[in-house]
Amino acid sequence: DSSLVPTSQRLFIPPFHLSVRNVHKTYPPPGIIDLFDFTKTETGRFALKGVSFSTSGCGPFALIGTSGSGKSTMLKILADTETAEEGAIEINLDSMRGRIFLNPYATHFEKTKTVEQNIMNALVHGYDSNSQRYDCYLHLIRVTDLFEVQSKHPSSLANREFYCFALALKLAEVARDRRYSFAPPVVAVDEWLDRADNRVQSPVCHMLKELAQGWGPRGLHLPVVMATHNLPLAAATAGETIFLISGEVAEVCPPSESTYISMELYDSRQKRQAFPLRHWSEGVSHKEAAQVKVSPAAIEGIKFIHLPSKDMESALWE
Repeated sequence: DSSLVPTSQRLFIPPFHLSVRNVHKTYPPPGIIDLFDFTKTETGRFALKGVSFSTSGCGPFALIGTSGSGKSTMLKILADTETAEEGAIEINLDSMRGRIFLNPYATHFEKTKTVEQNIMNALVHGYDSNSQRYDCYLHLIRVTDLFEVQSKHPSSLANREFYCFALALKLAEVARDRRYSFAPPVVAVDEWLDRADNRVQSPVCHMLKELAQGWGPRGLHLPVVMATHNLPLAAATAGETIFLISGEVAEVCPPSESTYISMELYDSRQKRQAFPLRHWSEGVSHKEAAQVKVSPAAIEGIKFIHLPSKDMESALWE
């Protein structure tokens, strides 16, 4: 009964966006990605423990948590590079074929060739004519904003341009196979932009959002899931943020660039970990708040602290 929980401590997750099944009591229609009760152990501990969620949009979605919280493990499962002991994954979009895993430090290219030559070489198989391959190439450099640097060598690219180049090469690996027919892969981005400065983060985040809104000449969408330690980066990029602690989903909420609440929990080893929750006390009705019910036991020991946005990152992650 939600009446048992103080109004100020009820959690609100917007319906028909992203829900966590062990928190949300009503489920949205099937989304693009469905994870069911994922459990994975590593070196005798749970890397993921009963994780389930559904998406009804392409995001981008952000995974937030400290080291060892399960972010990278979940991404690798989404990217099809690891499997779990229990659970199932469903990709509900009919045209879904490829899944890619982005790591800019593992981008393979030929240093002596230009951006154009590298991408064209990645597209060499799977097309009946050079004109079809070139059409695909033009589309790739348009969506990754590489048109003006296509004649440069990778070594001469600026940081932002190299991130875009790495993404274009990965997309080319999927697009070169005719079976994919520009189908959107799941792009799993593991702390990809955490070390980049704001001059790189802002345009690349904008590009990721544009790719999620419409990828391919037929207007298909590209689901993007990113793991990060950088809360402002998640707020600037993601539509919803999934907070992980010790291999379990602790909360899902849409990020806000203005106001956050810090929620302090203690895991089984009594190690203090902090992560933000959406501050919805203004502008959210009691009816909306009652959509998600949290038991008193689930909020026992939680301490709420209002944080101004400029102090957000240092207060949460130092």
